[in-house]
Amino acid sequence: MRIADERDVNAMLMRGLFLKIFLWFWLSLTLVVVALVVGVLATRSDENIAPPWHDLINSAVRTHALNAAASFEQGGRPALDAFLAEVGRTERVEAHLFDERGSELSGIRAADDIKEMASRTASSREAEYRIHAPLPMAAERVVTPRGTTYVFVTPRRTRRHGS
Repeated sequence: MRIADERDVNAMLMRGLFLKIFLWFWLSLTLVVVALVVGVLATRSDENIAPPWHDLINSAVRTHALNAAASFEQGGRPALDAFLAEVGRTERVEAHLFDERGSELSGIRAADDIKEMASRTASSREAEYRIHAPLPMAAERVVTPRGTTYVFVTPRRTRRHGS
């Protein structure tokens, strides 16, 4: 009878070992899945968070928009032309200032996509950015202390290598 008892004990040990391996497998698999989910959630990009360069560009465009509007209100078209020429020289952009009706105030002919962006920005009341080619640009809507609304659009001309 001793052999039968040893077989029963060995069978119980094997069942216990199988149960331990089975439980440890599922426990480790669960931990790996939880770690993967936590890792993905911790490193994913939230669409509501702006890229790091957004604040810098937004601040620069807003400052130029306010200064362009102030130049126009204080000195008319000649002051605006001088300001836009200075911005163009220092920032390498061809900036435009539009009034509430969508008229370009400096008299410089604006391309259709620039006019379209100015119109969209005026109606959405939020800054707009187009980062990718063919013509990266930014647009900002500002309201002056006099209550006049302007839209400043600044397309960025990309430099070619060697120029």
